[in-house]
Amino acid sequence: MEGDTFPLTSGQASAWMAFARTPASRLAKPRWWSVPVDVPATLVSTAVQVVMERHEALRSRVVAGTGPGLSQQVDPLTSPVLRIREDLEIDLDDHVALGLVLDGLKREPFDLCDEWPVRWFLGRQPSGNHALIMIVHHFAAGFAGCAVLLNEVTAVLDNLLDDRPADHGLAPVKGPRQLLAEEDGPDGSRADDRARASMRRLLEDLPSTPFPAARTPEDVITLTPSRPTRRVGATLMSPAALHCATGLAHSWGVPVSAVVLAAASLAVRPLLVDESALMWQMFGDRAGRSARFSAACYEPLTSLFDASALASEDDLRAAASETYRRLIRTLRTRPFGEGAFREEVHSISEERGVRIETPFWFNFLTRGEGPELSLDEVSDRWDELSRTDRTVSYEGDEFPGGDFALYAWRDAGHLEVGLYAHERYAGTDTLLAVLRRFGDILYRHAVPQRTPNNADDALLRPRTPHRVRLQGNRWADTAVVRNVLNSLPGVEVTDLRLDGTDAPTLHVTLRAPAGRSVEALRTSALTKLDVPGFVIPDVVTIAGRTVPSGGRSAPAPRSASLDDLLDNVCRMCSLTEVDPLRSYFSAGGTVRGLGSVLQALTAQGWTGLTWRDLCSHRSLTSLAAELRRV
Repeated sequence: MEGDTFPLTSGQASAWMAFARTPASRLAKPRWWSVPVDVPATLVSTAVQVVMERHEALRSRVVAGTGPGLSQQVDPLTSPVLRIREDLEIDLDDHVALGLVLDGLKREPFDLCDEWPVRWFLGRQPSGNHALIMIVHHFAAGFAGCAVLLNEVTAVLDNLLDDRPADHGLAPVKGPRQLLAEEDGPDGSRADDRARASMRRLLEDLPSTPFPAARTPEDVITLTPSRPTRRVGATLMSPAALHCATGLAHSWGVPVSAVVLAAASLAVRPLLVDESALMWQMFGDRAGRSARFSAACYEPLTSLFDASALASEDDLRAAASETYRRLIRTLRTRPFGEGAFREEVHSISEERGVRIETPFWFNFLTRGEGPELSLDEVSDRWDELSRTDRTVSYEGDEFPGGDFALYAWRDAGHLEVGLYAHERYAGTDTLLAVLRRFGDILYRHAVPQRTPNNADDALLRPRTPHRVRLQGNRWADTAVVRNVLNSLPGVEVTDLRLDGTDAPTLHVTLRAPAGRSVEALRTSALTKLDVPGFVIPDVVTIAGRTVPSGGRSAPAPRSASLDDLLDNVCRMCSLTEVDPLRSYFSAGGTVRGLGSVLQALTAQGWTGLTWRDLCSHRSLTSLAAELRRV
């Protein structure tokens, strides 16, 4: 029996894209409960059924919709979902053995189009107690959603054991159906408008290359990276940092997250050529528990936080207070999903004639609340706390995400801070230096007698950008600009010069095919904005005409891949016509339609594109050339 079908929310659509082609073992989240042996297995199964019935997100499958965007089908709960495994022996107190068992359960792939995103197992502990295990896909529940489920399973079991109604004391559930109604209603439209206006103000003046990557000379010639890049990472696990942050937050009257973000911003700032470019992508989740509702479904959102012009690292209190004020403003203008963010970034890039980048990611997660210490207690216990600080690093592409991601986990016993970056942005030695600077900033304010550590000053310096800053906060590499323009059909640059000193403008004189206007050349050049260091010149003068050789100016012949791509973009984004020479967003595509377009291409037997390709500035003709038959 089929259940109701309705579209994915914007948050679900964002999650679907982000998790595409990622192994389930990296996205499956295990949670577990120890249940006394005298509790019947049938009662545990009933509790699981109650929780599954409450949360539609746990009973949903992703299906192709009839209109724009993917849909979800909520199936009825017709049979028990708990798998009672007599062979599953697990010691919840042995972390090593527990990890091995959970890894084995996580390896079984999830097909979110054919099955529900959660699995339940009941095993046996050496003590005889039951071990209830939940493996849930991140698409259905994130950290906040898992916390909701942990609480509800326990509460339902207690209610059943005490002969109370199973849902006694539980708040009403807010699931994808309710979130979609909010999103598509008047309040959702107003929230989207506020988010777009807020992001637009921030992006219109943001320097275009906040963290220039080092390049090799070959990049300037080929316009593409000369070799694959790897991701590097470093992690700090520090009880001292946790207690310093909580002590300072308690003393200053600001949240721990504001103290951590302020210290992290100050630690990263020395790496930037232009510190006013530090703009964090703030990640969040609408899931959670309150007196009014309980939401377990993963509903990610992205907003922008301006970390420029904070106080110096010698005044963390002022920086944390200002961070808190800005956080409140940011949280008031959060959008649904990532649509507003990605579409506004693309639009403003084309308006300014340069690719706008926000490569800094920040996510703060609470996994456990330990005891709060006063600043005096931190000082008294400083030696004991700091001795257990640990740092680890790795080299290799082992972490999904952006160009410079910072994740902070607040555990009961320590603060864990992970930094992840492309090796061209920073090496492991630089990331470790940032973490040491982060800890040093916290320590110096919590323990004033501590001597500042300046040993890493040599590592914490910006890399040479090989670029000039133009008018309008645009950083350009003139060699790249020349090569990109010369790569356009029939175009030959004859002169390129800078006019002005402090914030010059870029003037280009070129030859172009007959009948080619400056506006047509600009439209063609917009598809090259993803090339690092390229900008649209401020002034373009066509001095003469050239005869293109080899038919370079002729439009590319239509192909089956291009026909299918254009047809799917039209159908999934409700468009009547699409210009193949424009990018997906420029042609009228939306973030909500990305998943549907890719799903339709897959159903037609095409592969080779990701959602990131569709979000780029490349033309649809260029993207179609990447498609391959399976």
